[in-house]
Amino acid sequence: MKKKVLLISPGNFNRLPFINYYRQLLKNEVGLIDIINWDRNLSEEPRSFTFVDKKRTIRKNMVDYLKYSSFCKNKIALNKYDLIVVFSIQLIFLLGRYLMKYYEGKYIVDIRDLHFLCHTHSVKVFLRNANAVIISSRGFKSELPKNINYIINHNLKDYVLNAEDDRKFSLKLRKEMINSVNLSYIGSIRDYKTNIRLITGLKNSHLVNLHYHGESQDAEKIKSFVDKWKISNVYLTGEYFISQEPELYLSSDFINICLPQNEINSSLLLPNRLYKAVLYYRPVITTCNTFLSSVVRDFDLGLVVENFCDIEVKIRNYLALFNFEKFIIGRNKFLEVVQKENEIFLKCILGNLNT
Repeated sequence: MKKKVLLISPGNFNRLPFINYYRQLLKNEVGLIDIINWDRNLSEEPRSFTFVDKKRTIRKNMVDYLKYSSFCKNKIALNKYDLIVVFSIQLIFLLGRYLMKYYEGKYIVDIRDLHFLCHTHSVKVFLRNANAVIISSRGFKSELPKNINYIINHNLKDYVLNAEDDRKFSLKLRKEMINSVNLSYIGSIRDYKTNIRLITGLKNSHLVNLHYHGESQDAEKIKSFVDKWKISNVYLTGEYFISQEPELYLSSDFINICLPQNEINSSLLLPNRLYKAVLYYRPVITTCNTFLSSVVRDFDLGLVVENFCDIEVKIRNYLALFNFEKFIIGRNKFLEVVQKENEIFLKCILGNLNT
């Protein structure tokens, strides 16, 4: 008999690509997949498993989370599941006691962002009693409870290493990186202060054009800053369709993944942009003293900078010494690690379905 699985997500579908990853992974293994989600910005079609709180804002407070957790419990009580996957530390903090009581041995926790609640006794108990704890970055382990066998799942679907693609993109990069460079941020725009420092460092550069593809409150603030100071080499294009994403990456020379160095979550995560950049053969530019920067250095995936002083000079120097063969070797080694760790994740999920 086919199994029934419930995924409990913390937000809108368009901001949670890993939900579709699970859906694709499980579609041939289970009879039914229910998904409870939270329409935080009132942008989705009404659905019985979608929670709406009438507050059109992505950021929510604990009272909002309490309301959402009650909604989740009510939905769970009306059904019977073989496995429940809870996404986020905040949700397991609020749902953990209920799951331990009614779904002991039948729940998994998936963590894509850190939260201070991970240090509470309750969360430690709920994680240690989960069938598995999935994390999207090995860097998170330093902040999460000890003595748990964390399983890594990278935000990347199946891919094939292809030597012909290596050659084709190598030639494309050689041709394009000559007179001008497109440095692109692709996705929901975050980290306003870090990006303002980057923009200031490259203000009116004749070499580097800064592109921001995506929408958010930070994007609006960046636009105001650019307009105020009449900066000519920054372009904000707004929201885009997922179908446009490949072309946005292919029209870029570098991908901007500059992260705050003084925020725990930002310093330890591996953003989706890293995987997309690697897939499309695009080197990244990122800041030092983060887990991401150690990955970029270890696999030669781009340029790591300490600060944005003389950033144009640093980019010129990187381009002058850029070794395409070395970049492709590092890229492929990184993808091999990703593939191995995702295979372990797959066995873990399917193993829990069959117990």
